[in-house]
Amino acid sequence: MKYILILIFIFSFSFSDEIKRVDSIVKDITELKQQHKICQKKLHKYSDKNEKYRRKIKEHKNEISKYKKLLKDKNKEIKKLKISKDGICKQKKFDKPNEFPNLILKPQYTKYNIITTKPATYRLKSNTNIYNKINGKPIKSWKEGVSFTTNIKATLQKKDSWLKITGFFIDGTWVKSQSQMWIKTKYTKKR
Repeated sequence: MKYILILIFIFSFSFSDEIKRVDSIVKDITELKQQHKICQKKLHKYSDKNEKYRRKIKEHKNEISKYKKLLKDKNKEIKKLKISKDGICKQKKFDKPNEFPNLILKPQYTKYNIITTKPATYRLKSNTNIYNKINGKPIKSWKEGVSFTTNIKATLQKKDSWLKITGFFIDGTWVKSQSQMWIKTKYTKKR
């Protein structure tokens, strides 16, 4: 009987190690599965990023080819220039003389003289547009008889002048102008 008990203990101890070993293997397998899932997610993210990078690389290659073409064109232009022995570019001689020797700038490209005056009230002589700046874009259209105030005048060689609208009247109440508003003086009369 002693031997039987001893044999049972020996078998139980030997099988207990086997059970522990199987448990550890099962534990390792579950950990590996979890790590595999995490790696799959990371791989998917990287593949998405790689696709974005591929698109960007393609765009940059297109830009590079465009700039290479421009560079070739510029090199051709440089070769067309006549260069003296000193390395100085010679000016091309034109067949015809200059047809426009004395060009005069248009008024919108010259500077206006801005004059600050005493505040005054003006009235419109006719329907007209209000502009966002001198020679700018029309932002509003006002009817004849509208009154406004100003203390800034812009003139250019006495040909063209503008008034900056600092305020205007709505139902007899003066309202300060919130934005840049300009009007040509030829459509106004002083009150």
